[in-house]
Amino acid sequence: DLLRIGIEERIQIEERLQHAKEDAESANRAKSEFLANMSHEIRTPLNAVLGFSDLLYKRISDSQHKAYLESIQSAGKSLLTLINDILDLSKIEAGRLELNYEASTLVTIFEEMEQIFSAKIAEKKLEFIVDIASDLPEVLMLDEIRVRQVLFNLIGNAVKFTEHGFIKVTVSKHSGVDNSKIDLCISVEDSGIGIPDDQQTSVFESFK
Repeated sequence: DLLRIGIEERIQIEERLQHAKEDAESANRAKSEFLANMSHEIRTPLNAVLGFSDLLYKRISDSQHKAYLESIQSAGKSLLTLINDILDLSKIEAGRLELNYEASTLVTIFEEMEQIFSAKIAEKKLEFIVDIASDLPEVLMLDEIRVRQVLFNLIGNAVKFTEHGFIKVTVSKHSGVDNSKIDLCISVEDSGIGIPDDQQTSVFESFK
């Protein structure tokens, strides 16, 4: 009898755990759907703000007013980037993110990355090194937007947390069985402060 009662209790506990797991997954899906819908709703009026500020910028000549509009545009673009990141995160969590491949030139991508951070790199007197393997094709089919997003965050963090020395981006390939595809390997190395060993496991947690 005790054995039967023990088994029944265990079954009940497992059932409660399963229900709790299903409830948590349902709540997470609802949150992702909410974020996706809200991001779309916010992006629509923000695009109008950016569009009309751009039109107004072309129609006025006063330098002070132009400076005000540039501030509006800069802040608006930063906000739009954040909204797009939230939208991407919600799409990933909802399993709805799609990759869009297009012919992309690697050298151009890295040159633009260097240009984006050039002011901060020059201010800190850092050395920015890009080492692209010579055996890589000049043009690859990539989702360039996603590659840029990842690089922007990695290089941005390297610039932010490196006060002296260098930032090095290395690009290489590992060929697979299928000659029409390659595994593209991109690494970002810097001489900054790094991350303590006891904190490295938390890097991939949400909002860490």
